[in-house]
Amino acid sequence: MLQPAYASMQFSTFNDIFRVILAVCFAALIWLTGRYWTRRFFEPQWVLLVAVLWVRADPIRDAMELTQTHVIFVLLSVLAILLARSNRPVGAGILLAVAAAVKITPGVLLIYWLLTKQRKAALSFVLASATLFVAPTFLTGPATMVGYLHSMARVSNILLLAKGNQSMAAWWMGLLYSKNQPLTFHPLHLPTTLKLVCSSLVVLSALLGSYLDRQREAPPGEPAVPYGAIFTLLGATVFTPIAWSHYYLILVIPLILMLDEYLRHRSYPLICLFVFIVALANSPNLLRHAGYLHLPVPDLVRGQFYAGVLAMAALYLLYRRKKDATCTHAHTARESG
Repeated sequence: MLQPAYASMQFSTFNDIFRVILAVCFAALIWLTGRYWTRRFFEPQWVLLVAVLWVRADPIRDAMELTQTHVIFVLLSVLAILLARSNRPVGAGILLAVAAAVKITPGVLLIYWLLTKQRKAALSFVLASATLFVAPTFLTGPATMVGYLHSMARVSNILLLAKGNQSMAAWWMGLLYSKNQPLTFHPLHLPTTLKLVCSSLVVLSALLGSYLDRQREAPPGEPAVPYGAIFTLLGATVFTPIAWSHYYLILVIPLILMLDEYLRHRSYPLICLFVFIVALANSPNLLRHAGYLHLPVPDLVRGQFYAGVLAMAALYLLYRRKKDATCTHAHTARESG
């Protein structure tokens, strides 16, 4: 699809076009999160603050410098969540199918949709995915598709301990190798047991995420924030065997939700958690500058992995706070009635 465009221009021009696309998608991710899932954050000063601060964060800087397209598929996944919750399931399924056809892990939202009874969106996703599988098979031939599937199967058994891989599998296996091993890109065999554990944790994230969103109803006048859906996407990021640094640009979503909650209720434990997540997400840059100043630095290689785990915990904390607020509102309404 891209060959005609690439063949008609210089690579630098082609690359700049994609950087503009990435910037627009990242801005849209901030705008959609603020517009539909917050009450206090969606004001110019706060949107600008997050955009300015986060655009220099390690995940988005890596994405822009290396022209990594992951943000496009995160945005498609968020749009799919929004459309499914707005009674537009066909569009939701199609968008998620496109995202999952490239990145695979967004497909875990199928489990979330089934368990939260968004069955039309789930059916749309299955049909669209089948179409995206059959069409290339028909156009390129069965041999090409079989070769592609064999390639995917082979890659799924490879583990890279490079420091850019911020997954749980890399964190776990990194403990078993020498300190210098995480700095390399040598492909290692991903143990079958660890692969099953990672897959099980991804599915468990979807199960818990669907439970969160089924158990909570937003009080009147409150945005219905899908904490469970974002929890599911974060789990699919953290627990997949390869999660590059730029995958963690998804952290901007829980950070916006946390900032909105702080602006409304001044929760200092929550803002402390916010600061920890931001620091860990930017740990490569922070530790590098600390080294320039000859300051003592911890041996921290997987800071963004820790940030993802903390963000999942923060989403659960936000869910509990909102659920308690809903129960209090219901109790007050019964007493006044």
